[in-house]
Amino acid sequence: MDYIIKQEIIGIRPGEKLHEILITEQDAASTIEMPDRFIITPNSYYKHDKWSSYDNLLTAEGFSYSSDKNDVWLEEDLLKEIINSEI
Repeated sequence: MDYIIKQEIIGIRPGEKLHEILITEQDAASTIEMPDRFIITPNSYYKHDKWSSYDNLLTAEGFSYSSDKNDVWLEEDLLKEIINSEI
């Protein structure tokens, strides 16, 4: 079922964010990259034995994870399929 909604483009409002920052450069040093997610550990914990065994800490200088650096985008058909499956 397709819905048509009238849209009016009004532009960016004052103070509106253009991108979301999910992992800041400061948090990256204590973030573990897993195949399907990131784990941001408390700053003091990643040095402990529990976290130190991970060799996938994000220690690259200047790393951050934000929406403006995203290289994977959903196509319109897949997005509609996801939305319709949730209804």
